[in-house]
Amino acid sequence: MKKSINNKKILYVIFLLLLIIIYIRHDNSALIGILLVEAFCSIHSSLFFLSPLSKVLADSNDDKKVFWNLFLTRVIILLVFNFISPIFIIIFDLALTFTGPICLVPLIAKIKNKNSKIEALSVPSSTEAVSQNNQILSSSIFTKKISASEKVLKCSKCLKEYTHGNKYCSICGMPLSDNIALNSNELKYDANSGQPFNKSEYPAYLFLGSYDCLDKFIKEKLSNPDYKNVSLVMVENKRNFVTFIYAIIMTILLVIYFSYHVLWAIYFYFLITFFYVVLYSSFNIKWHLIKEIKSRPLEKMDYVISSTLSGKLENNNKYKILRSLVLIFTFLLQLVLFYEPHLIYEKTDGGYAVRYYTLGIIKREKNLEIPASYKNEPVVSIRGNVFARVNQLETIVLPNTIKEIRGGAFLGCKNLRNINLPDGITEIKGNTFERCGSLEKIDIPDGVTRIGGSAFRECYNLEEVNIPKTVLEIGSSAFRDTRISKVCISKDAFVNERAFKNTSTNILYYENNCREIYNYDYYDNYNYSNIDNGSGSNYGY
Repeated sequence: MKKSINNKKILYVIFLLLLIIIYIRHDNSALIGILLVEAFCSIHSSLFFLSPLSKVLADSNDDKKVFWNLFLTRVIILLVFNFISPIFIIIFDLALTFTGPICLVPLIAKIKNKNSKIEALSVPSSTEAVSQNNQILSSSIFTKKISASEKVLKCSKCLKEYTHGNKYCSICGMPLSDNIALNSNELKYDANSGQPFNKSEYPAYLFLGSYDCLDKFIKEKLSNPDYKNVSLVMVENKRNFVTFIYAIIMTILLVIYFSYHVLWAIYFYFLITFFYVVLYSSFNIKWHLIKEIKSRPLEKMDYVISSTLSGKLENNNKYKILRSLVLIFTFLLQLVLFYEPHLIYEKTDGGYAVRYYTLGIIKREKNLEIPASYKNEPVVSIRGNVFARVNQLETIVLPNTIKEIRGGAFLGCKNLRNINLPDGITEIKGNTFERCGSLEKIDIPDGVTRIGGSAFRECYNLEEVNIPKTVLEIGSSAFRDTRISKVCISKDAFVNERAFKNTSTNILYYENNCREIYNYDYYDNYNYSNIDNGSGSNYGY
């Protein structure tokens, strides 16, 4: 009891630590909401998902231990992934909170259905009886005691007694066989009679659960030296199929990562790899034998196993080599395609647009210069999110042939320090330079009429920005969370009330020569020729 209490205290401390870390990783203003969400998810998951799942996975006396292990696993996963993507893990936790119980319902129903079928069967007396009856049965069910001179036959499905010579059961219609005759020397007893029963006379695995009993029985058969280091065509084909699918998914995820620079592709890559290893390991001889035994319930298990293993492969090296070649080819293909960074273009009106920038696995670059032409035609556009989250870039040089830069083009380039904006662009669209934390200065060229929402949001080191008179609109959160102290714009420009939120920016105007206006500026512009200095009484106040 004391140990259980200590474990609970440890889990509570870990959960509290989780909330603190989530608080640190998020905006402070969202603390209450985050605490409520995590508290709700924890309570809801514990009551309607983790607790029922623990009862399914464990025995009746160990479900609490399994529950706390599941709870601890959930906390650790949240802690680890919170450092990578806090928003993603909260969304994932919410999705699991609601979908977990829904997915658990059919699993519980399926297990209950299997258990109800198992309880309707009788128990064999020995290993030979198991192979003859082809059923793995519960040891808690026994037949009644019979006399030495009596011979009783029972249906293997409904346990209805019948006499020798009947071909079909009168109750369930099951085909009958003399192989399931019960004699008095088998020493079977009524479970309610209270008479002693010597378990040592029977194999130990017969008194386990049905599926554990079947598992032990198959392992005993496979322990035969003749069946070691062998495989089956069906098993190898399954492993080949899983390997091919894994190679395709791995290729897709890596292409997404190198082209779109999103970390979730890497997370899913490792997750898919884990499931591949688990699934690959599950496809083995034991899995195939269990499948065969279930599909042939009227045949002896010994016969099912021996007939199935008669088609064994003495040498399955060619399958292993094939799978290894597939994985090696997939890796080499990725290495060749993404050995170094690449600019990928697409045809557009007036020339070509930069469509993708792929990362390099081995070779990387800090300085990038986009060419003015591609295939003898000008490069006129940069598509959205082309350089998003490319952290290794520090300097980018853009040609003046570019007329358009779409939203999010440089989103999250944390190390970007220097970039020039082409003279031909007319708009800086939303999120273009959002979260470029190393950017200190930006010169917006003449001709730009609009700066979109969140264009320079969270550029924490941005101190200087030159905005021309042509800019007539500055969108919401355009310069939010920056270090800009002052900026000069036209009086005709519309500035969203949140454009400079969380900054101490002083807005000046070109119409006032970009000067800060104080009370004494009135006297600097006053015509002192009209002041009577003779009396000393008129100072222009």
